[in-house]
Amino acid sequence: MQGTSRNYLLAAVAAIVLFASGGAFGQAPANAPVKPKFIGRREIKNADLSVITKECAKHWVPKALSKNINMTFDAPTYPTYILCDETLIWELISNLLSNAICYGRYNGNIDVKIVDDKDVFLISIKDDGVGIQDDELQHIFKRFYRISGSAGSGCGLGLAIVKEIANIHKANVTIISGSFCEGTSVKIAFKKYFINGT
Repeated sequence: MQGTSRNYLLAAVAAIVLFASGGAFGQAPANAPVKPKFIGRREIKNADLSVITKECAKHWVPKALSKNINMTFDAPTYPTYILCDETLIWELISNLLSNAICYGRYNGNIDVKIVDDKDVFLISIKDDGVGIQDDELQHIFKRFYRISGSAGSGCGLGLAIVKEIANIHKANVTIISGSFCEGTSVKIAFKKYFINGT
């Protein structure tokens, strides 16, 4: 647990530093050998999105249990490779799970899934909490923005960091809530990374 906490702290620092950096991804040819690529000084590589997500979710289980929240995880039985910085992806998932637990209801549910959808792998995190009002949805990615009447103790950077990390990875973020959904559903689509064309 100590190592996991240390990695999480490093992830938080790295993610916040993103706001001051201008790093970006290079395009990897589909059938080419993996070459080192960097965001700033951080190397990116192929990693299994399901493994990262599952380990991160396990880290948040005690916090979920403190509210008697049932957290489930589902993923394909085969590898779900993407090209990424694993530490930043951990931070992205941690922010989403932290929000889901914070704003989820007591005795509620959080469903965490990795979905194979054509040329992308989706992280899907859905809670059955109070949700986000329609007029708030357009503001939630702004830095330091906090939802009106929020019970959380954060500083309003969580979803801004999620959006920034997604942008760095050229991933698409979709949030459905308010009148369109019970609770909040977040989906982030990452382009698949094919190793040796497979």
